[in-house]
Amino acid sequence: MADKPIIFSAPMVQALLDGRKVQTRRTVQNLTFDPISQMWRFGGVNSALLFRSEDQVKSRTDGVVSAKAAAYRKGDRLWCRENWQTHCDMDHITPRDLPHDAAVQYPATYDGWVSRVRPSIHMPRWASRLTLIVTDVRVERLQDISEADAQAEGIIYQPPTEDDLKWYEAYAEEHCFDPVKDPMSGVWIAPGTRQGFAPRPNDPQWGPTASFAFRCLWDSINGPDAWAQNPFVYAITFTVHKSNIDALKAEAA
Repeated sequence: MADKPIIFSAPMVQALLDGRKVQTRRTVQNLTFDPISQMWRFGGVNSALLFRSEDQVKSRTDGVVSAKAAAYRKGDRLWCRENWQTHCDMDHITPRDLPHDAAVQYPATYDGWVSRVRPSIHMPRWASRLTLIVTDVRVERLQDISEADAQAEGIIYQPPTEDDLKWYEAYAEEHCFDPVKDPMSGVWIAPGTRQGFAPRPNDPQWGPTASFAFRCLWDSINGPDAWAQNPFVYAITFTVHKSNIDALKAEAA
């Protein structure tokens, strides 16, 4: 069990606060395939952890890998790093020199301060407002994500609006089918993503399923071909605590 920082974008912070996000996926960095031995190595070239198949990689993650080398384990406490601000009269002070009782605001949920936004990577532990306690860790291929897990990643279901339904009624009449027997479905929205093409370039990306929308989210964070590469990932399930990690530990004590 360890305390570790973890970075989230503003839309994902909002999903954590709203209770919509209880899972996250992070690429397994130290798992590689050795074409000479035709085996998977965990931990680098000199690693003693060898796996003959993908199924073996997955099945042993709760044993050898999780116990010795995995980046995340059950019971870990992850303190959330996000973009943050201090008062403008402290803009010249580096994060490490800030007093630990300095007032902090978070652009993900507040935009009233005119001070400069500090990037999440520079957030110190004392400024974090969210703590995630890991309840389960699996290793799997990215594209193996289920619909339920995609929803747990913070993907949003959006039912048709009134304007959508009016358009659909006209479309049904034009194409000679009954919109009652064949109703219009909603869509799954990937928060924080953008379509990037006309006529509505600022609309979030969406899909007919939660897993498709998650694919849009993954590519928006990791690059346009990231989903297609289908890497091994840690699928991390957690509980969200709206408290600084050290304050949470003090309360528990």
